[in-house]
Amino acid sequence: PQYQKAVEKAHAAELTTFVGNAKRAASMYFLASTGETVSFRDGGFDMDLTAGLTCPPEGDSWCFSKYYAFNFSCQPSGCNLSIHRTKTQGVLSPRHLKAAISTSDGKTWTEDIGGYDKIGRISCQALVDALGNGSSACSAAEIED
Repeated sequence: PQYQKAVEKAHAAELTTFVGNAKRAASMYFLASTGETVSFRDGGFDMDLTAGLTCPPEGDSWCFSKYYAFNFSCQPSGCNLSIHRTKTQGVLSPRHLKAAISTSDGKTWTEDIGGYDKIGRISCQALVDALGNGSSACSAAEIED
């Protein structure tokens, strides 16, 4: 169990990095205030958020890392990031964690943890820590394996 926990913490670093980059991209989006809707897949941000990710052909809004799936876009009313901690690379379901975070100003983020299992628990906590909200959203979202 300790080994699995250490491995999962290493995987969660991938999540923390992406969330940090998405937060910076959202801040820049609101500062630029162009009024356009942009997605991380279409290169609409001032930074490449898909580096290191596998993005299936057009028509699919998700991009995949080895352990996570991400979908991120911004429009004038706010930015939304959906995250799954996947069980199989490149496949959205089944999953260890399902979460969404959003902001309407690029500064304050809220999370909606759709559920996680024992493996996804560490990812959930890493996500909440990356947001800096001090939220206990993870404690209420655990599901059975």
